[in-house]
Amino acid sequence: MSHANGTLLVTIVEGRNLKDEDIVDKNDAYVELCVNEDYKQRTTTIQSSKNPTWNQKFIFYLKKCEDNLYVHVYDEDDGVKDPIGSASIDLKKHVFDKTGYDAWIKLPAIPGVRSKGEIHVILKHSTMMSYSRNNVVHGTTHYCCSSGKTISLVLFGVAVIYLGYSFIPTGSQGYFIDVFEAQRDKTASPLHRTLGFIRCNKLQRENIPLMEKYRPFFAELHYSMPNYTAEITYTADGVISEKTPYHAAWIRPFRFDDMNPDRIWFPVTTKIPFICIPVTTVPQWDLGLLHFAKQVKNETAKTYPNRFVMDDNIFCRSWADIYYIPRRFFNDFIDLTKISYTTDLHHETAVPTMINIIDLTRRLTPFHTVVDPLADCWGHCCESDAVPANLVERRCGHKIDLSNVTLRKSFSDVLDLEIAFLKRISPNKSTWF
Repeated sequence: MSHANGTLLVTIVEGRNLKDEDIVDKNDAYVELCVNEDYKQRTTTIQSSKNPTWNQKFIFYLKKCEDNLYVHVYDEDDGVKDPIGSASIDLKKHVFDKTGYDAWIKLPAIPGVRSKGEIHVILKHSTMMSYSRNNVVHGTTHYCCSSGKTISLVLFGVAVIYLGYSFIPTGSQGYFIDVFEAQRDKTASPLHRTLGFIRCNKLQRENIPLMEKYRPFFAELHYSMPNYTAEITYTADGVISEKTPYHAAWIRPFRFDDMNPDRIWFPVTTKIPFICIPVTTVPQWDLGLLHFAKQVKNETAKTYPNRFVMDDNIFCRSWADIYYIPRRFFNDFIDLTKISYTTDLHHETAVPTMINIIDLTRRLTPFHTVVDPLADCWGHCCESDAVPANLVERRCGHKIDLSNVTLRKSFSDVLDLEIAFLKRISPNKSTWF
């Protein structure tokens, strides 16, 4: 029998006959999952239902001796979680060395009390593609999806980024990450509350160990590659289509400490700036994109009347391989992504168009943008490959040829240098001169 290594894919399908903890209302139920107390994931909350449906997927990277999945069901009541019931699943008995597990799990009742209900759970264990988080240094300890503190999103491409998949499953209200605050005397990553979303339009498993060097700086990483996995989880998907690959984009995590995490960050370069120009001045080669951009706006107005502010006389364009979305704009970003995907609009028009719509909608006044420029990113979509000096001098950039041994080592060395500063003890102020 195999030991508990690899990945555990968990689908929380639905619940039935959940015990009503409220006197008047039905449950506002959610499910919390863990294989150990150091890493918990949870579903969204389904309001006012004894028979909630979630259909949410999660992934756990297992270590040896993690032989049980613990399932806790709560009623969320004004920010307080009231327990409905708990159960555990013996992975050795039901999951390891099996083709799969699909069952209704009973929530044991206290003796003399009626049943607390059942949860429909689907489990699948895989020994492939296990990149344990214990193989790398961590800058922070974190729980996934455990409370109301927020997570933001940095999206950067190992190859070209194509718009088309929202990492939050359809019907979900979003994910939350609760990150323990680093002690004041230790160095923490500026992105320690952030999800690093790595997109690649070619399956490049050989680059994953290198990309794992980003893990200490983020709350979590998500890999999106063609055929990477058949599942859609918090940390992986394989739904992106395969096109002609670009070379990698990169970021230097510690170089983002001067940015406002409540605002959108978007790259600007001299050759391909983030611009929104009058439609009457759109160059000939962009007229086809203009048509699709209008489709996005028309569908947005139709689908979300009275929600978004748009300027139909403006066309937006930019290099769009690296950007940051704060949690407060996730709902807007996800909904606009779905619309842009249906039009098959190229990402260098789709993403700037979406950012412009969010900006116009969420400004406090017409003169106060919610977008901050990433002004010192190197290169752009059509630039020649970076050299080692570019990696050292700039906090982000595109593109880098990871098949180049010298450049790959330089990239690795740069990340190792920043990893060395994580959790480093700072001098006590009383010793300063």
